[in-house]
This record gives sequence, structure tokens and C-alpha cells, in this order.
Amino acid sequence: MTTARPQPFPTATILGYPRIGPGRELKRALESYWDGRSTLDELRRTGAALRERAWRRLTGLGLQALPSNTFSLYDQVLDTALLLGAVPERYRSATDEDTCFAMARGTDGVAPLRMTKWFDTNCERTRCSPARRTGRSKLAVKKIPDGRPNKALVSGQKTAGVSSRTWTTIPAMTSSFSSTPIEIRLASSEDASVLAQLNDFVHAVHARNRPDIFRAEPAAEDLLPIFEAHLAREDVRVFIAQVEGRPIGYALSIIVDRPGDALMQARTFIILEHLAVASDAIRTGVGTALVDAVRATGRQMGCSRLLTEVWDFNTEAMAFYEKAGFVPMRHLLEQPL
Repeated sequence: MTTARPQPFPTATILGYPRIGPGRELKRALESYWDGRSTLDELRRTGAALRERAWRRLTGLGLQALPSNTFSLYDQVLDTALLLGAVPERYRSATDEDTCFAMARGTDGVAPLRMTKWFDTNCERTRCSPARRTGRSKLAVKKIPDGRPNKALVSGQKTAGVSSRTWTTIPAMTSSFSSTPIEIRLASSEDASVLAQLNDFVHAVHARNRPDIFRAEPAAEDLLPIFEAHLAREDVRVFIAQVEGRPIGYALSIIVDRPGDALMQARTFIILEHLAVASDAIRTGVGTALVDAVRATGRQMGCSRLLTEVWDFNTEAMAFYEKAGFVPMRHLLEQPL
């Protein structure tokens, strides 16, 4: 009788280990780079430090095979698109990182790629719809390298790859604005009627959710004096987004110069009072382009902060502003009497 030799336990590894960092270091580094407060090299160093920290932690926990080629500065789907050459010409930039960011966030006058629901979940992924793609090997390494653990950390590294056979181009539900340059212009005194019409897109949401505060379906002629008064003020800047001459959104901002006193510091800031986008232009980069215009004006005017308010029911707006880099400043509470 012979005794079977025991087989070694399979080597363990892990994919999808959190990459943002315990202190949200990656998010902060990305926002700093996008705002021009740091360089691309600094962003890359932050990514490298996060990867090494993860490798050391996994090694300390006894993982036999460390994962590599799993890190992404922004989005793995975009990394794969770049790997396979599935990049529309309008997004191509000097670096691979900036090309990915342009596809995800858009650039001046160019809308970002559309987003799509991930099956039936609340997760969203960038929808890539390239004009063509280039061939790659069956198992490829991402074009934006994520580095590999050094020999002191490696006990049996596992590399995650992507097969070019599994990449499919999904036809997007196209909008007429998805590939057309967005023009942002400063509103004039003649645009009051345009703003009154565009305001309906944002006002309807508020009137539906808080009818105790907002009037339903205000008449356009009643709105004209309100916007005419805004446009006449020197501290107000209103931007209109349009595509091929058609207005599809606007942002109304107010510059506030507040003197200091015994309690408060003197400060100058800009408030984003209104942001409205036509329903058929949502998720095409219009809102982002308008916020960027307000942000640029605030910097030009010497403002230290960009502020806005969001009603608690408006979760979609909250998600948009969080993605745009806004963070909570204070909470306004209410209690019925």
C-alpha cells in the first residue's frame, strides 16, 4: 500500500486591492494635478508610493503572490482603451495619462466620453466608442505602467493582463453633443430670455421635490426681470454653453468680496448660484465645462474659494460636484414648526 504525497496548497493572490490609499492620497493627488498645483511626476510618484505600500502590506499579511499590473491612476477601462489604441483622435495628448484624463473629463471645447451603467448596479464605467482599434498581443501589459515589486517583496508575482479578444466596442446611445465641440461664452444683457428658458431644466427638479419653497412652472415673462437684473450686476458672471449655436446650459456665478472684522477674516470668493443643463445634453461634459469657466473666472478675479449649495434631495447634483472636486463646507439644517 502506498501513501499519496500531500499536494501543496494553491498559491494565493488577490486582484482589485484598493488603490486610493487609506488617506485618499490618490484622489488628492489627482485633484492637485488637475488644478495645476502639482506636476505629473509628482502624481506618478504618489501612485508608485501607494503601490509599494500595498505590496508591503500584502507581504506582511502572508500573501504568497503579489499582484501587479492592476493599479490605475483613474479608470481601468480607459487604460485598456489606451492599450488597444481605442482612443478617438480628439482626446490624444502629450502623455498617456493626460490622454486618459481627457477621455474621462473632457478638455476645453471637447466633451468627455459618455458613461454607462455597469450591468444593473449603481456603478458607472466610461463607454469607449473608438473609430478604430489597433491589434495587440493576446496577453498585454498596460501602456501606463504600474511598476513591479522589487525583489525584496516578490515571492511569486502574478501579473493581470487583458486579452484583446475580450475587448468589444459597444455601440453607444449617442447624443447630438457627444462629439461636437462645446462653446462657452459670456452672457450679455440680451440673453435674459435664453436664461429664462434654460432655467426650467434645473427649476423643475427643485419645484418637484420642494413645492413648499419653489413655485411650479413660473412664466417665462416673470423670469425675464430676474435675469435682466442679474446680467446688469457688476459682480455677476453668467456663462452660456452652446453647440452649433444652440444654447444647452448656463452657469450663473456671483463674486463676493467680504471685508474682515473682529471675528472673520477678509476673503474674496465666487459662488456658483445656478447650474442648468438641457436634459438631452446631460453627461456630455457641458456641466463640467461651465464649472471650469466659473472656476477660471474666480481665479482671475483673485477669489480664494468656489462655493455652491446643493439641496439634500438632489443626489445627482451632489455626485456631480463631488466628482468635480467639491467637498462639504458646512451643513444647513431645518426643522418644521
